[in-house]
Amino acid sequence: MSRYGIIFNVDRCIGCEACFVACKEENKVAPGIQWNKIRRIENVGKRVINYYRVSCQHCEDPACMKVCPAKAISKGPHGEVLVDHKKCIGCRMCLAACPYGAPLF
Repeated sequence: MSRYGIIFNVDRCIGCEACFVACKEENKVAPGIQWNKIRRIENVGKRVINYYRVSCQHCEDPACMKVCPAKAISKGPHGEVLVDHKKCIGCRMCLAACPYGAPLF
């Protein structure tokens, strides 16, 4: 089965959030909902600022799905990780289990 992803050169990221905006537009994501995060790390000693994008990696065997006590996380027909926000109880166990820190609240 094909799997989609996004590849970007983190060394060229300037934190403009264009990828964030494009994702919201393309997927018609409602206001207040974020599927991506742009993180900023400052290395004061080296005088360098780095940015990187964080989002769900749609894992083959998602750790978040295994720990969700409300069974709010499932796999979609194309391998995507889906969250039923009506079932979610906000315990954040998925965030603790995710190696990418991707779940958002």
